[in-house]
Amino acid sequence: MFIKEQRKQYGLSLLCQVLSVSASGYQKWLRSKLSSRARENQLVLERDIISLQKEPLHLRNAENISSNQERRTKGKQEADNQIDEEKQYLGKDEQKV
Repeated sequence: MFIKEQRKQYGLSLLCQVLSVSASGYQKWLRSKLSSRARENQLVLERDIISLQKEPLHLRNAENISSNQERRTKGKQEADNQIDEEKQYLGKDEQKV
């Protein structure tokens, strides 16, 4: 359990704030009994987090930068297409007048 392992070093309050969970909700969750499926899901999530932590930061950032650039390019293309459609529409209206 990530919070349980890191609690001594960072404190419960800070960990809960960073992870966007309430301290009371975390405490309640600790006292509850998890189903076998929920425990399995937790282990998978923890393994995913650990593997991400081991991945070099510059590679993670490169992937994020690449996907952000793709989103911006796609957004610009969509905006350009919309402007072209508006121009065509306005051009047709001017011809009618």
